Amino acid sequence: MQSLNIVLTKSYIFYKSPDLSLDETILEINPSDSGIIEHFSELLTELGLPRDTTLNLVLDRSFISYFYFNLPPISRRKLDKILQYELAEVLIDELDQYFYDYQFSNLDEEETQIGIFLIKKELVNQLIQIGKSCNLEIRTILSLDNLLDIKMREYYTPGNEIVVTGDRYDTNLIVYKHGFATGFSNQSTTDSEEVTESLLKDLNWRIKAIELNNNEISTIRLSDETKTFLDVDENRELVTKSEDKNGVPTSQCSTLFNGSQYSRAKQINLLKSNFFILQEVKKHFKKIVLLAGLLAVGGLFFVISSIYQGVQNKDRHSQLESVYKETVKKYLPESPNADNAPEILRKKVGGLKTQRQENEKFVKREYKISSQLNDISRLKSQVTSLTLARFFLTEQAIRIQGEVSTFAEYDKMKNSLQTMYAKDFQLRFNQKSSGEDKINFTVTIRPKK
Repeated sequence: MQSLNIVLTKSYIFYKSPDLSLDETILEINPSDSGIIEHFSELLTELGLPRDTTLNLVLDRSFISYFYFNLPPISRRKLDKILQYELAEVLIDELDQYFYDYQFSNLDEEETQIGIFLIKKELVNQLIQIGKSCNLEIRTILSLDNLLDIKMREYYTPGNEIVVTGDRYDTNLIVYKHGFATGFSNQSTTDSEEVTESLLKDLNWRIKAIELNNNEISTIRLSDETKTFLDVDENRELVTKSEDKNGVPTSQCSTLFNGSQYSRAKQINLLKSNFFILQEVKKHFKKIVLLAGLLAVGGLFFVISSIYQGVQNKDRHSQLESVYKETVKKYLPESPNADNAPEILRKKVGGLKTQRQENEKFVKREYKISSQLNDISRLKSQVTSLTLARFFLTEQAIRIQGEVSTFAEYDKMKNSLQTMYAKDFQLRFNQKSSGEDKINFTVTIRPKK
């Protein structure tokens, strides 16, 4: 698979390929130009790389932030959780807006040193989309500071010191504490003599500030490339070693991709692809296997428990069925088998409920005929000549036949019955005179529909 290595900084874009027939190239950019991402997109379009070429991106501090924490000794297992709280205290935006990776070192069980590299997820997604638009895959997003740190360790083991390394575009300061990188700083370089003097003044001020903040720093070390144009005087300040600009290396990027340094496992990759997820899975393989084993044992225990419970339930069902049959035989001897026992019981319960309702009528003294006769008999006190001949009571109506001596008595009896049954009943009256001052009448009383 063909690949292309690209370094993006605020001063230039550098690219080099071990597989493609492309010359090692530096494209200078005005540091005040904020359109570095647009320059990157234009570069990929102009190069016209073969489809599915993989890109290895290296970004400087303009894109990747670095934070250093010094904590009491702590295990790797707890470190991931603690870092989230530590980062939440120093970040302006929420942590979920970043991708981050870290390196750490335990110092003689006295402290844990942690260096964290962060990049905005929005920027990563933007870079990936630019690559996809050109049918290119971004395989890694690396930190230039991290690669410079790894490069320094290729030649010597740093202690408590400041390492200065630079080229024609940038001069970088790497601060070490007990051999661990605690901070990075860089300053853009130009060919102007006035700016060079200003650059040295600025770098020396930064070095003084770092030394004041950390009194353990004992050395200012220059990288091999930097020794060609810078030196450290007796006052521990950087000075120009030579006026010859040809002694200044063009770019350090070329050496970043040489030898074994680039392929080291310690390099920070901020592109969280499936490949790196698999790497994390491998790190926790033993835990995953143990968890899978526990789940398997738990599943087996559940199956055995279910089978045992099923056997117990079957035995219990047989016992209850035997008791059921004996109970049916004892209390329902007329039942030929136990299957229709529930139906027989339902019928008996229904009969008992009906009988109970009938009995409750007598308990509550609900006697419809007696109640009606009592109500009508009270009319005698109002209509003295009233004589009842017949009284019929059915579910549909009440019919009363009788006689009175005068029409006045008849009207009084009629008004009394209408008052008595006016609420829920309809009344119909029939009357005729039979001589000797007798008036026969019939009253039919029906419930209102």
